[in-house]
Amino acid sequence: MRNKITYTILTLLLITVAPPVDGKTIITIETTVSSKHASGSYQLVDVPTPSVTSRIKEKTPKATTRVVAPASTPSKVFDTIHMLESTRGEAPSGHHIYCRNRGGWNEIGYNPQGKFCFKNEQEARDKVERWFQNKFDKGYTIAEAACMWNIGVKTGDCPYGKHF
Repeated sequence: MRNKITYTILTLLLITVAPPVDGKTIITIETTVSSKHASGSYQLVDVPTPSVTSRIKEKTPKATTRVVAPASTPSKVFDTIHMLESTRGEAPSGHHIYCRNRGGWNEIGYNPQGKFCFKNEQEARDKVERWFQNKFDKGYTIAEAACMWNIGVKTGDCPYGKHF
């Protein structure tokens, strides 16, 4: 049996599309290989312009408008999270019980993996309100901010976000 040699090669591609000249688009593909065994530059010259340009979309900045409904103020968000995470501290089990038994407070499900407990409800409320206000200031919708809070992804389409 022969010895197997495996190479890990990381390739970076830089693709440049030049404006059409005489009805043809020039596409330049430059590669850089981290193993330094190969690199090169290739040009595709006979590419008809319509087939290439129809697939290329320019990125243009989107105008975003921040609309925060009265029900989505940071204070209301805290109340909703408090209800969702621990039924306002009434759930029979959960991280809030762990914190309560140690003299702390966490009825909002904040970092249970790290066994985090706030000193009191006000400290938790301040944290939530600052965090959500920061997201609103960055243009997040309430659903996007809620999903980011819950699953760490900016999307407005997660089960948690539908409660806001």
